[in-house]
Amino acid sequence: ITPDRVGALRIPPVTVTVDGKQYSSPEQQLTVRTSDAGDLLSAEVFGQPPEAYIGQPLELVLRIAIKPFRDQAHGMLNESQMWNLVDLQGSQWGVFEQELVELRQRNAAPRAQQEMRGKELWFVYELTRRVWPPKTGTPDIGDVRVRMTYPLALREVQNFFNERQLMIGESRPLSVTASPSGITVLPLPDAGRPASFS
Repeated sequence: ITPDRVGALRIPPVTVTVDGKQYSSPEQQLTVRTSDAGDLLSAEVFGQPPEAYIGQPLELVLRIAIKPFRDQAHGMLNESQMWNLVDLQGSQWGVFEQELVELRQRNAAPRAQQEMRGKELWFVYELTRRVWPPKTGTPDIGDVRVRMTYPLALREVQNFFNERQLMIGESRPLSVTASPSGITVLPLPDAGRPASFS
């Protein structure tokens, strides 16, 4: 389950019937706290250009920013290593689903760049999708939720060939949602329409 608001979360009893007899689990009460995932992972969708008319091609860009993990003993994980921790199948990609399918088929990662946010280095990955919005307002991008396993500690192991290899020793799940930011689809202009316009 993925909670979508802060506060108390009630999980009702689960009941099963075995040989005509019912068994129930106890009710569970959980406390959902404010997420700090944004300190390590963020996602946003913007348009190029930010304004477009109905039916005009619009490039939607999904920007996923990940703060690279640093380990005192083993250094910093690179762009490829951090992207490999994104749960591609467990995430929801909305209108960007086809781009993810193509990346998985090629066993590739999206274009990445480094960006300074304050004094911190982040890796930024971009996926693009061209759409032709059919109505005014904010374009519909579907559900976009990015999930990843973020490392908290690394450990060194030896593989079958006695080569040293880094593995995640401890981790935590992260999840963020993306919504369109500053994108507006405008109605077709009235001024200057020819009489034959339809």
